[in-house]
Amino acid sequence: MVNQKKSLKPIKNFGGDKTKNLALFFCFTIINILFLIWNFKSNSLSFGVYFVVMLIGTILAETALCYILYFAKKHQWKIEKIFLILSLIIGSIYVLVLPIGRVPDEASHFFRVYEITEGHFVSESDENHTFAGSVQPENIILVSKFANQNVTYSEVLNNLGLQASEEKTFIATSAYGYSPLAYTPQIAGMFIGKILHLPFLISAYIAKFFNLFFCITILYLCIKYIPFLKKFIFLLAFLPISMQSMASLSADAPIFVSAIALITFVLYSIYSRKEAFNKKHFFIILALCLFISISKIVYAPLCFILFCIPKERFGGKDIKRKLFWIFGTGTIVVAAYLIWYFISPPTITVSDASGQISLIIHNPIKYFSIVIHSISSNAMMYLSGAFGGYLEWFNIVPSKFYIFLSLIIFIVLCIKTRPKYIIPKDLKILSILLFALISFAIFTAMFVTWTKSGETIIDGVQGRYFLPIMLLIPIWFLPAQRTPIENRNAIIKSTIEITNNYYFYAFFIFESIYVISVIACSHL
Repeated sequence: MVNQKKSLKPIKNFGGDKTKNLALFFCFTIINILFLIWNFKSNSLSFGVYFVVMLIGTILAETALCYILYFAKKHQWKIEKIFLILSLIIGSIYVLVLPIGRVPDEASHFFRVYEITEGHFVSESDENHTFAGSVQPENIILVSKFANQNVTYSEVLNNLGLQASEEKTFIATSAYGYSPLAYTPQIAGMFIGKILHLPFLISAYIAKFFNLFFCITILYLCIKYIPFLKKFIFLLAFLPISMQSMASLSADAPIFVSAIALITFVLYSIYSRKEAFNKKHFFIILALCLFISISKIVYAPLCFILFCIPKERFGGKDIKRKLFWIFGTGTIVVAAYLIWYFISPPTITVSDASGQISLIIHNPIKYFSIVIHSISSNAMMYLSGAFGGYLEWFNIVPSKFYIFLSLIIFIVLCIKTRPKYIIPKDLKILSILLFALISFAIFTAMFVTWTKSGETIIDGVQGRYFLPIMLLIPIWFLPAQRTPIENRNAIIKSTIEITNNYYFYAFFIFESIYVISVIACSHL
């Protein structure tokens, strides 16, 4: 009897008793099966072999991954190890399930990565600056065809063995503005494929895996070293829109994880590290700031969070050494960005950029009203997009059931998180200002480059653009000191249980399996 109670104790500690865990499993499994049936009907698919395979696959995947959770608790795995195992498994499935080119702008990112591996580090622009790209093998344009149609898995498999053709043609890419630095993992994967003389689509999938592994590695280290907000990183990483990005050739995912890494480094420097920085730490600061700023300048203001690091970490008793290192890093970053800006092709816009800039300068009140109108009109679209409401080329719209629950969990975590550390006001205030400033920069960039003159709503802004700065949000809610939550209202206390370890991890397993099945159904 003693042994039986002892064997059940890990399960109870991991989020509830055995009955609750089994009820959760069967409830979400049934929900996902019902969603699977609905997906087959909505895609006009026959309930034949494919349905049986996906049904069995769904049940087996959920069973195996939920067993990993029990095994993890039994062996006392930390959250970063749980994240590593689950993300590697689920992320790899995403890579295989998402056809090449189906993630927004992935075809352009593919052409950019491919031309870099061909030695074209800077794209070539025509005289009128209407497009930019380089001369590449003619048949790799196939990837853009996959992007422009709802490609099936059979079409991908039929073309998987194609070698890059000897015939060359000029291929334009909208990703010409990204520096090679932004594609570090993808370039490494593509190079390996070329060295092994593999077909270009297989090389592209290797590059996708490299991008995934790079992002998972960075996020694993972030979860490991950040003193708190660990579950927030886990949540942001497992959002469908994040997984989709990490499982693609997009440069957005490395930018996302680099922003998370910079915030993590600052919090680690404030609360965990007590000694002065060494050369390794200064290199990390410079590398992260360079990567973020050169890859997408709108996120460059995030580097100001370095001012929250205590002056003692910079090896000086006064603030002079701290300012020297921060402004020195800023100077290098600005110089590097300006060099890239002047050697890369001019920005190609679909709007009257000069006219839009003139409006911002000469009529800022009108511009602010346009920004506010855009936010008020599209707030739900931005929120839904950030939490995975629109996948692939916005043709896949997952159920609001999982999107809503993800949002609820995020809100509850903001309310529940009570670190043992005192959160300085300057960190809280700066996090709010940086979120607002970067958000404003995103809207301004899309207003100048993407919005036509006379429009009262800014076009092109997507919820996924805010992912790199979403880790700033929970900092706003952190109290100045550790406070109990017993006095909070009953509704909040009743929802707190969903963030307990077992339910928290299990939810993202079920959501991931559901999203994967939705994607798969659209390509059968």
